Order: sequence, then C-alpha cells, then structure tokens
Amino acid sequence: MRGLDELADIVLPPEVSLAPAQPGWWITGAALLVALVVLAVHLRRRHQALAPRRAALAALARARVEGDARPLPALLKRLALSYHPREEVASLTGERWSAWLDRTGGGGAFAAGAGATLSALAYDPEPPDDVSSLLDAAERWARAQGPGRGASGRGASDHAEPDR
Repeated sequence: MRGLDELADIVLPPEVSLAPAQPGWWITGAALLVALVVLAVHLRRRHQALAPRRAALAALARARVEGDARPLPALLKRLALSYHPREEVASLTGERWSAWLDRTGGGGAFAAGAGATLSALAYDPEPPDDVSSLLDAAERWARAQGPGRGASGRGASDHAEPDR
C-alpha cells in the first residue's frame, strides 16, 4: 500500500473561454448586429415619415371632439403637401381639389359626398350641422396617405415639408 504522500495532485482542465472559438460565430454575430442596425434605421425613418399623418389624425380627433370642421381644408392641404409633389397639389381648389382627394384615397366621398362642403368651410363662418360624415371621409383619406402611397410614388425621404 502506498501512503497519501505518494499520490499525485488532481490536474484541473484549462478554463473555458467565454469567446466563441469558431470564426463562424463571429461572422454570425456581426451579421446579426448589422441586421439590427438596418432595422433600427428603417423603423426610425418610417416613424419620421409617418409623423405628418399622425399629426393630421390627432388634429382630426380634436376637430371631432370639438365638432368643428373649419380647420379641415388647411389640414388636408398640409397633409397632401407632405406626401405629394407641391406642383401637383398646391394649386388645386374647388372641384379639382375634391376630385384629387377622391383619386388619392377619398373613395368618392369628396366630390359627391360629404366632402362637397369642403371648399365652403374655409370661407363660411358657420360650419355645417353634420360634420361627422365629413370628418369620417377626411380620416379615411388621411389614413390612406403615407410614404410611397401617393399617386406620384414618392418615398418617405423626399416629402415636401417635414412636420415638426
């Protein structure tokens, strides 16, 4: 029998590294990081591009609560200028403006429906009695607006005026 003093010490294995040993893991991690950065940039640009629509929908909600549709013509024109070329939108008035609104998301509600009173709102001191159908049509049109949704096919980065 051997004595305890003749036994060899326990040999511990080397510590496990926290860094992955294979280069494939580094490549995968770098690709994931790049994808996350691209996604964050895309989401930020989309959020900024939709700011005019969010502001218009908030203003429409305030108008609905107040029952006042008088700011509606200016609101729709500002939103249209945010997503469509100024040359196409700025000079439109009256029937041409209503027809354009219908063509770009109004679905016929402006030329023949509740939107027929839209031109008079800018100059009439008394708003019409029933503004809910007009506000409904304006809200539907506003929701149809956004980058790349217009007839001109313009993107988010080149809309006319940012809403800040």
